[in-house]
Amino acid sequence: MATFRKRGKKWEYRIRYVDKTTGKKREISKGGFDSKKEATFHANERERQLFHGLDTDSKKVLLKEYLTEWLETYKKGKVSQNTYKLHKNSVNNHIIPYFQNIKLADINKIDYQKFINSLIDKGFSKRTVEIVHSTMSNSIKRAIDLDMIYKDFTNRILIAADRFKQYSKVENYLTKEQTTQMLNAAHKDKIIYYMFFYTLIETGMRKGEALALEWDENIDFDNKVIHVNRTINYNAYTPIGQKNSKKLIGSTKTYDSVRSIAIPDRLIHALRDFKKYQNECKLKLGAKYDKTFDFVFTTTGKPLTKSTLKNALDRILKRAELHDVSIHGLRHSHAVLLLEAGVEMKYIQERLGHKSIEITADIYSHVTPKIIENEQSKYDAYVGQEFNLEKSGAKAGQR
Repeated sequence: MATFRKRGKKWEYRIRYVDKTTGKKREISKGGFDSKKEATFHANERERQLFHGLDTDSKKVLLKEYLTEWLETYKKGKVSQNTYKLHKNSVNNHIIPYFQNIKLADINKIDYQKFINSLIDKGFSKRTVEIVHSTMSNSIKRAIDLDMIYKDFTNRILIAADRFKQYSKVENYLTKEQTTQMLNAAHKDKIIYYMFFYTLIETGMRKGEALALEWDENIDFDNKVIHVNRTINYNAYTPIGQKNSKKLIGSTKTYDSVRSIAIPDRLIHALRDFKKYQNECKLKLGAKYDKTFDFVFTTTGKPLTKSTLKNALDRILKRAELHDVSIHGLRHSHAVLLLEAGVEMKYIQERLGHKSIEITADIYSHVTPKIIENEQSKYDAYVGQEFNLEKSGAKAGQR
């Protein structure tokens, strides 16, 4: 049990406990907190750490032991299912296999930089490396809060863009012309896939956000808006009649992902027509139609699966004779189209549901030939008349 006392203007906590390894009584303390509330928070964190068997002597704690506990205590049930899966994948498939039985306190910046470099050298995408780095950085900051280590070895690590060049593939987006090709090919496929991919192109929604849409809850035909406020939890779905303790519908990726997206008349008309088609499917299936949710993108009542959607997009792209693009790439395609249309970055950030404009600017920092052409045209129109030397008489050779 922790005790607290005020020393000057600062608070400190003291914890007496029995070391589970040696059986000896031990005592730890830490001060410098601005309030008793802050000291209590950190004391509770430390006691939780002790309860779960993580030795307060960080020199004895293996990185894999700490990360396993970090996932269970600070991420499971505290973040969305999809975010938790990303963290878990980073830990189990990348971080632990590399560091194996290395102790947390023995890792330094050079070790960690070598780890990041190894991911790049194995051919992982920049996005994958950034996700793994984000997981590690998040966990290490928590370890510092727990006084297990004192320096953040993940800080200011270099993820050099030029190292990815040798592994670069075709950009994960479609141009305006390619998007038209893709949609024409999709129109010849099942209507459910055409509507799903078309909606992603027109809105830039994440896959899970679109799959979680319900007609009355999220589609506002009158105001021409789609309200995004949740996402699909793929791990939660079970067939009709089976009990499930998990929730199929989860919260969005971040608070900023909750948003309202304005949509054009052409999408409004397409959604209205699809709703009529869906009602026909309900009548045809009768009791077999799952009415648990009123999902937009379904013809059976059940949510579309990731593998089904991936296979459908791959099939459509092949039919259109286009390069491979992921479903998330359709979100990128929407953003690129907005940029090419000259839309402000702040609007794009809010439309995509990014936490900050810096995230949006970083992801879409590349420019397409169309953007270059548009921007050059703006520049020419602005200074062209002033810099027309021949018109002003300032010809070459004149002094």
